Amino acid sequence: HRPPEMTAVATPHVGATQLRARLRRGCVQRATRASTRTRRPSRLIARASEGAPADDAAAAAEEEVGIDDLVELEIGGVSVSPRGFVALLVPKGSAGSIPRAPNPVEELRRAEPRVPLGSLRTAQTLPLLISNRPEDREGAASEWAQAMLQLTQDPPIDMGIQLPYGALDELTGAEGSILGAVFLGEARWDETGTRYVFESTLLAGKDLDQSTYDLRGGEDEAWRALALALRYAPYGCRLFATRKALAAVDARAFGGAAEESAHLDGGGLSFANLRDAFPMLQTTKEARAIAAEARKRYLLDPFMAASGAGASEDEEDGGYVDDDDDGGGTFST
Repeated sequence: HRPPEMTAVATPHVGATQLRARLRRGCVQRATRASTRTRRPSRLIARASEGAPADDAAAAAEEEVGIDDLVELEIGGVSVSPRGFVALLVPKGSAGSIPRAPNPVEELRRAEPRVPLGSLRTAQTLPLLISNRPEDREGAASEWAQAMLQLTQDPPIDMGIQLPYGALDELTGAEGSILGAVFLGEARWDETGTRYVFESTLLAGKDLDQSTYDLRGGEDEAWRALALALRYAPYGCRLFATRKALAAVDARAFGGAAEESAHLDGGGLSFANLRDAFPMLQTTKEARAIAAEARKRYLLDPFMAASGAGASEDEEDGGYVDDDDDGGGTFST
């Protein structure tokens, strides 16, 4: 039984020009959990949602997050695990560089990736639990997992069912709001390993009138934050995580790593170890190629055949599938 969903609380409005000025000065102020609704003078502070644990309320001192402490991320893929369905966030621009799964011969030879990873080898990634439903531990079976897969397409397939079109307006209390950025401050298992802890701050508003909003809780709130980020990505929404959140990752807690993966020491998850920690990883590149092939085979080709025009060329409809994308169809929609 999960606690009731946390309610986002807005700070006083902070203009975009003020935000840029604070970013240039090198810090974004963010308050730790404090169970209060008292409005403060206008500052870029993530406010706590009602219902925060009482022991966290004692830690009300503000902490500063410097620009150098933020890492921009993008979704690189998804995976099932014994703990649930996971979205894997990787450094911005690196999603297309995730090595494909090795074939059996390469596994025996322990072959290195065909494309050298360079500095990406040690770059930190962030696995985000977005569903702990039993049906999502073997495959993306729930409507929530399927909706997330649709949102990872390019452009996103946004049905507005699991994530209503007015979800951001409900959060901000202002109709027509646009999400500008999502900041992930915490995404980890608690000390007992039984509860997933998630904290994020959303920057949203209309035009130059921007405010910050907390979204905290567990895997459901993680799903909501990521889904909103993907919905608004075509409009310029960006996704960031603190280095502290990246360093707190313990990939072993998801239970999917092989027993011989002793190098997953719980001090973060490097880019080079993604497939070791999540053997069932399907990259966004693989998922999009599979979706394009399915669209060609089951939609375009039958239509063209029925119209008497014949099958279309792969290159004309985007149905070309790279050889590197073989074997990634576990989670396709």
